[in-house]
Amino acid sequence: VRYVLSWDCVIFIREADRRNSAGFPTKFVEAYTSGVPIITTDVSDISDYMNESRGIFLKTADKDQLSEAMIQMISSPYKNSGLDYTFHYENYMDITERWLNKAL
Repeated sequence: VRYVLSWDCVIFIREADRRNSAGFPTKFVEAYTSGVPIITTDVSDISDYMNESRGIFLKTADKDQLSEAMIQMISSPYKNSGLDYTFHYENYMDITERWLNKAL
């Protein structure tokens, strides 16, 4: 995590296909939790969590779009926003307990 905190931004590119949309990317969670700005394509349900204040969404993995996003990120006011607890396990303990109790 300390290593991630030292980054200016994270570039997270994946093609939106069945394989990449099956799970949630842990590298996205690490960057998001660390408050590091993100350049990413929209895979899985990342768009449910990330907004414009957290980084830049790319429509495709096109190298020209990526280059433009990198230039925008370098010259933008995006800053490390500090730790974010959205994905912290304690936030999900009650809902998980209710779910497990229903399953029994």
